[in-house]
Amino acid sequence: MRVRHVAGRDAARDTGVRLGCPRSRRPPRGLRAALLTLVVLLSACGASGPVYQPAPQAAPSQAIIYVYRPKTLFNWGGSPGVHLDGKLMFDIRAGGYVKLDVTPGPHRVEVKGRLLLDDWYPGPVGREVNAEGGKTYYLRIRPVGTVNSMGDSVMVNSGAEFIELPAELAEPELSAMKLSR
Repeated sequence: MRVRHVAGRDAARDTGVRLGCPRSRRPPRGLRAALLTLVVLLSACGASGPVYQPAPQAAPSQAIIYVYRPKTLFNWGGSPGVHLDGKLMFDIRAGGYVKLDVTPGPHRVEVKGRLLLDDWYPGPVGREVNAEGGKTYYLRIRPVGTVNSMGDSVMVNSGAEFIELPAELAEPELSAMKLSR
């Protein structure tokens, strides 16, 4: 077969030769706006305060309790309340932490959703902290879930891990977190 050199896009079409890159396909109208809106909404679900900075050591007449929540995909958008001795103190978002200044003695720290429009699926979890003056405590809350499939049914089990960690394990995790407000 003999190929003739013909200039121009029309000539290339006539010979069946493609010039340049394949034609780019634009996404359906409104898809960019929808994706941008989704990104903005999802970013609003995370903590947005200042990045964690270790507090100076607590005075002997006080103790510090940090409650923090690493980012996880499961229940990422939920923002449960952190309760101290039965009183709501703060909401905590994914990737966030809260700081509780307490007096020495026993305290109950709970993380739970609300009665109406609850967005925290694991349910309430709590820990007792016997705070000693001058000490800092680190409590990590992390929703965990499993998906089980049985035939045509799918079941999601959810819970939360709420544990106390030593400073050497908690501080590196906290270093990338932001204050929940």
